[in-house]
Amino acid sequence: MNLTVACVNHGNYLGQGQRYVDTLRAMVSRHLQRKHDFVCLEDVGKYSGWWAKIELFRPGRFSGRVLYLDLDSVVVGDLAPIVDAKGIINLLDWGWQTPTLCSSVMCWDAGEHKSIFELFDASVPQAFRGDQDWMTHLGGWKALPKGLAVSYRYESVQGPPAGASMVNMHGLPKPHEITTGWVPRHWSTWTPPSAPRSKFAGTNVPCAVCGQ
Repeated sequence: MNLTVACVNHGNYLGQGQRYVDTLRAMVSRHLQRKHDFVCLEDVGKYSGWWAKIELFRPGRFSGRVLYLDLDSVVVGDLAPIVDAKGIINLLDWGWQTPTLCSSVMCWDAGEHKSIFELFDASVPQAFRGDQDWMTHLGGWKALPKGLAVSYRYESVQGPPAGASMVNMHGLPKPHEITTGWVPRHWSTWTPPSAPRSKFAGTNVPCAVCGQ
């Protein structure tokens, strides 16, 4: 099964969109020892912000398995356990009191969860605060194993816990704002010569069905 690693850069993220895309691609290359395509969706679709993630689920966009990572993710360990498990973060694992899904990292097989796109219309942003609430409402996801995708704010300020694959930098600070400690050691474009380079499949890979 082919594997695509995807991100979304809508509106030049934080005014440094290309820097974030390049850094994420380098981190993935260091921590995913499997053949994969790296794809960035840039300004695809008519919705902005977190709603731009809806385009990830447009039928025909991808084939095979898809691993999505937010641009502000810091990859700190092997991503294979996430790819193998499939799923999404359940914020109960971060200490929340309600079972809300977190879309900062998601892994699914193309064609799954297509209702996220197919049932979406202009009324959804009026009824739901964000894409995570929309995905929680629709359901159908299983939770990633606890400890693979962790929060910077809640459990990683002093360093990522053992066994973590990635750290989510929700809120502030963002990775480029942290200049000392463990974050800049991981959030970098450095890639050892021995690391397999991801194949950059380009931006705005068109949907095979509709061409958008």
